[in-house]
Amino acid sequence: MTHFSNISNRVKDAKDEMDKAQQAMHTAHGNTTLCMRERDVVRNYASIIRAEESFFKQKARIQWLRLGVATILFDSFTHI
Repeated sequence: MTHFSNISNRVKDAKDEMDKAQQAMHTAHGNTTLCMRERDVVRNYASIIRAEESFFKQKARIQWLRLGVATILFDSFTHI
């Protein structure tokens, strides 16, 4: 189950963490510990990005459905 609380902040934090891990890898080539850390933070970032995308899709769908219901109600009352 994906939790969307503070999703935009979580994306920003994950991106910052990924940038730090990648910067550390550039300064210490061949360090397997840093490589594994970078792999993990990239996976985490990708996961959070997918969660944010899902959140905005759901939000858009809800707005679209509300607009559709409002349009149907408006049309039904104007054609009486």
